[in-house]
Amino acid sequence: MPDRRRHGKRERVAFKRYCAHHSDALYRSTAGRLAGSAAIGRLCLRREYFGLVPARLRQRVLQALGAERLHLAKEAAEQAAGRVPVFAQVNFLSATQATEAAHEAGEAGAAALAMAVPRLVGFGETDLYRYFDRILSSIDIPLLIQDWNPLGPTVSARFGSDLHRAHPHFRWIKLEEPLMSAKVSAILEATGGEVGVLEGWGGMYMLVLIPGGICGVMPGLAVSDLLVRVFQLATQGDMAGAHQIYAAVLPQIVFSLQHLELFHHAEKRPLGARGILADPVVRDLILSLDRYVEDRIAFLNQQGPRRARPAGAAAKSRSNRRRVQTSLTLSRAESIRSS
Repeated sequence: MPDRRRHGKRERVAFKRYCAHHSDALYRSTAGRLAGSAAIGRLCLRREYFGLVPARLRQRVLQALGAERLHLAKEAAEQAAGRVPVFAQVNFLSATQATEAAHEAGEAGAAALAMAVPRLVGFGETDLYRYFDRILSSIDIPLLIQDWNPLGPTVSARFGSDLHRAHPHFRWIKLEEPLMSAKVSAILEATGGEVGVLEGWGGMYMLVLIPGGICGVMPGLAVSDLLVRVFQLATQGDMAGAHQIYAAVLPQIVFSLQHLELFHHAEKRPLGARGILADPVVRDLILSLDRYVEDRIAFLNQQGPRRARPAGAAAKSRSNRRRVQTSLTLSRAESIRSS
């Protein structure tokens, strides 16, 4: 459970090390959305994730109607019932719209907000600071800022420290950038460790960044249980054990992130195969897949979890099957003798 301390009128949610989770909870119909959201929520609570962020990627948030986004946040909060915090995704170019949506999300039961840096056009850090300063001045709910900059580097440590100094309820930043271990260290030093840094991009760089002090990663749900274990082993000092699982999952992560819409296909299909999503649809506008990509998704979704099993797990499973088969054989023999 998170540690909750008062911050103004709103409880301040503080976390130590965790593996965070994003969920793309958008469906073809209202009934499908309700069933899928409930299944995802139950799975996250069962796996004891630190938090749940409905509607994960920017284009998916934009495809959801305002009322639908709020409904998803409310559903997730009701399912969580305080056991894990629910982060509401609020992405708008307009600071006014973002502020209004943030208030609505708080009223719907969200414990915190996740908000992307507006990168549709090339704003400088002075403009970005003014944007978030205006939003944070109008809310008291804790904020996680997410930044992926296709045109260059993500926001700097100076940006994070200045914003946190002015608004202590800016609590986390998720960065999607290669070779960012130095930036992680700089942010932690500049903020005195008060702003937690998460790694995005599916957890691709997590084994480099965990020793550097990241407080979590934000993968999709399909492989998140495996990455939780990677994070646990790495923070416990078992880098060899962490690497074994990580190496099994990495091909799926790398393949799926070739294209952000491909990720949704690769993410939802194993959830459908496992019975978590009854309707693993990806909404239009979508990326059309050829049969070679379809086959590769199916192959990777089968291989990753199997290869990620601990070294002795397969042998133990085979041993258990042999014991069951032996027991059945003995039972049949005993039955024949008795007859």
